[in-house]
Parts: sequence; C-alpha cells; structure tokens
Amino acid sequence: MGRARQSVCNDSVTEIVTEKSGDGHGNIVTTEKTETRTYLYIKVSGKTADEMAKQYGFNEEQKTQLDELLSEQYDDVWNDVLKNLN
Repeated sequence: MGRARQSVCNDSVTEIVTEKSGDGHGNIVTTEKTETRTYLYIKVSGKTADEMAKQYGFNEEQKTQLDELLSEQYDDVWNDVLKNLN
C-alpha cells in the first residue's frame, strides 16, 4: 500500500458565451455574457510502502510489522477495507 504525492494548480479562463432563446412571442433573443471558469488540475503519483517507511523513519520493528501487514495472508483484509471505503 502506498501513499500518494500530489500537486495542485488551477487556471482561470474568461470567455464570452452566446446564448439563444425564445422570448415567448416567437422571437429569438441572443444574449452574450462573460463567464470565468476555473479549472483545477490535480496530479497524483504514488509512493511505495517502503518509500513511506523511509520518509517516516520507521525502525526495524516497525518495518517488520509493516512487512507482515503487507504479506499475502492479509490480502483479503485489505481488499475488504478498500472495497468498503465508498
């Protein structure tokens, strides 16, 4: 199981939007308005459990415990945990 690194940035775009609609009397009304849209960009890249253990300075006992938790015998447990996050 890994932790994720992310970078976040945003960008705003201003544009003129033209809308056409009826006025209820059979006439088409054209309306222009200025809209500013902000887009959020998120880039996520993962880290391995070993990278995170090193980053957090795990000692040998903690590394042994982490290795045990990540062993195949716990695969079903982790699958159930991840499946029930929603």
